[in-house]
Amino acid sequence: MPNTIKMTVKQALLDNLKLILNDVKQAAEKAHLAAIDEQSVAETQYDTLAIEAAYLAEGYSRRINELSQAITLVSHLSVEQTETIQLGALVKLAGQSVDYFIAPAGAGITFTIESINIAVLSPQSPIGKAMLSHEAGDVITVTINQKEVVYEVIDVQ
Repeated sequence: MPNTIKMTVKQALLDNLKLILNDVKQAAEKAHLAAIDEQSVAETQYDTLAIEAAYLAEGYSRRINELSQAITLVSHLSVEQTETIQLGALVKLAGQSVDYFIAPAGAGITFTIESINIAVLSPQSPIGKAMLSHEAGDVITVTINQKEVVYEVIDVQ
């Protein structure tokens, strides 16, 4: 049975990714229009405004593809109750003011739901990788900036 808070977290992550995608699409459109604008036509060999705008539009197009894939991955993410940390898990660590949602995309996005501060972690991050397959009560050791940091897993949903 899906966990209601995790369904809400998943939807909030999707909403955030969609907002970012919309912003990037608008920026891409502006860059494309700048690249083809008649005022961007080079007047000398050193005038590169149109070329720069075209490169920018290309970069935005790649980011649009990445965000579209991220939305698809998160859309298909299972939020079933779990005892071990895996994709779709919501994890509380001792001494942390934030809970972590393990997701295939959207790492770094933070939001608050029902008075719970949530940060999205990818399983490729050092802490995300260290968390995988652990359960409540386990101790996790992560090396950050050449220092070992120890966390205790309080809860896994």
